Amino acid sequence: MRQSPLRSTRRTPSRGRTSSPSRSGRGRGSRKPRRPLLTPAQAREASGVALIGAGLLLFIALAPVLKTAFGWGAPLMVLLVLGSGLYLIWPRSPEVRLVDVLSLLGVAWSVLGLLDLSRFGGGVVGAGIAWWAGSYVGPWGAGVIFGMALLLGLIVVFHFSPAATLGALAATARAAHAERSRIEALVRRAGPKRDQARAGEPRATRLPPAAPASPPEPVLVDDDLPDEPAPPPRPRPAQPEPWAPVMRVVAEPQDEEPEIDWRLPSINVLETATARKERMQDEIKRNVRVIEHTLSTFGVQGKVVGVNPGPAVTQYEIQPAEGVPVRRIVSLHNDLALALAASPLRIEAPIPGKSAVGVEVPNKSASLVTLREVVGSPGFQDSNRKLALAMGNDVSGQAIVGDLTRMPHLLIAGATGQGKSVCINALIASMLMQASPAQLRLMLIDPKRVEMSAYNGLPHLMVPVLVEPHQAAAALRWAVAEMDRRYKLLSGAGVRNIQGYNEKADSVDARPLPYIVIVVDELADLPDRAAGPGGRHPPDRGNPAPVDGHHHRAHQGQHPLPDRLRGRLSSG
Repeated sequence: MRQSPLRSTRRTPSRGRTSSPSRSGRGRGSRKPRRPLLTPAQAREASGVALIGAGLLLFIALAPVLKTAFGWGAPLMVLLVLGSGLYLIWPRSPEVRLVDVLSLLGVAWSVLGLLDLSRFGGGVVGAGIAWWAGSYVGPWGAGVIFGMALLLGLIVVFHFSPAATLGALAATARAAHAERSRIEALVRRAGPKRDQARAGEPRATRLPPAAPASPPEPVLVDDDLPDEPAPPPRPRPAQPEPWAPVMRVVAEPQDEEPEIDWRLPSINVLETATARKERMQDEIKRNVRVIEHTLSTFGVQGKVVGVNPGPAVTQYEIQPAEGVPVRRIVSLHNDLALALAASPLRIEAPIPGKSAVGVEVPNKSASLVTLREVVGSPGFQDSNRKLALAMGNDVSGQAIVGDLTRMPHLLIAGATGQGKSVCINALIASMLMQASPAQLRLMLIDPKRVEMSAYNGLPHLMVPVLVEPHQAAAALRWAVAEMDRRYKLLSGAGVRNIQGYNEKADSVDARPLPYIVIVVDELADLPDRAAGPGGRHPPDRGNPAPVDGHHHRAHQGQHPLPDRLRGRLSSG
């Protein structure tokens, strides 16, 4: 049967389309591959966020379960998950390797096992790990394995270096030891200053005990003796007034005075202060660290190279590094005061005679400076001063010793309670510690009757302590007359001062002249009280005294007004 031409023509194109491999091949190759949903970086960050969220959910919702499962290691597991999430999010962190994951899990298992072995409790997981390891090698062996696994995990994951860590610890320990040794050396150099003064104190010389007084022997009385009339009572001579010796000395200045067997008192009769050495050392160490830390905080390189502890203020010597200007340390005045909690704070830049800057910091509590400490110092014991005065200690803790012969007068002023009376008593006691009655004579004027009455009976006194204003006026007039008499003696001997006269007197067996020191309490009230209605003021001859150096006055008062003092005392 013949086919129709039309049917044949329709089939040909269809065969041609189906049998054309080139066209169908080009159609499949032109399709593009499907794009992934997240890039590798995004997938990594998403995993990190998921881990962080899972860690927070574990911590919030499953806290009791985590406590049971991991015990004291539960916080570590939460931190492990959170840390892994942050590691994945961090843009510059390297790619995660399988060995890192395994090492991190080994660290976690080792920590849980060690917690269980140390009886702190690693939870159910830790107990299982410890039991599994202990069943093979025992508890000690399990501890060694867990320790090695922990150390290896830290080395792999965190690039931990045991050698570098041990070296850093050793260097830190050496630096801390060197710093502690340096500070202790500063404290040792600063501490013995007072101890050396005490070490040089002479020992007390014990006086022989007085012989016990024996009772009088009984006397036999003869009752047969005739009774004799008792003699009439003699009239008792009138008691001389306390200032009568003053007038006797003025009337008879050449009378020989009896020699007194006087031995200088030992320094051990003075009291010592209770030392607070430990507390002071701790305060110095703390302040040294605070000063150096404050300077380094503000970019100033410097070290404390010396400490000078004083009774109320301690001076720290700072040596700045090369190239550091001194003004930078001075500009940190307020910052140092804030760090040390000290006010007021003083900076001495630089310290005279030293290449260092001084920072004077008030002590937390002022230490007591005793008279024994100053009198026992080498500066007082080894001095050639005729009238040495123990004044106290300076900021570096060194004793301050004055000389009344070089002043030649002394005025002590201050408000009530500021230590005027203590100063007067210390000055009198320091002179009594070195001068005998033949070398020093005192005249004490105490209108208040309570400050110097304890010195009555002292052989150094020319007269008993004067308490009446008119007695004080008479004593001062005698002092003026005695000064004029001594000027004539100096002129006749051809010398200018009492030192030269006494040197000549020793060579010709003449009687040396003692120093005369007049101590007046409440000088401001004395002129008016001594003058009275229509009276005269006490004499003032302060100008000639510095020439010969044999007449010295020490005045005390709350209000040293110029109109109360005349002559050189007023100008000074």
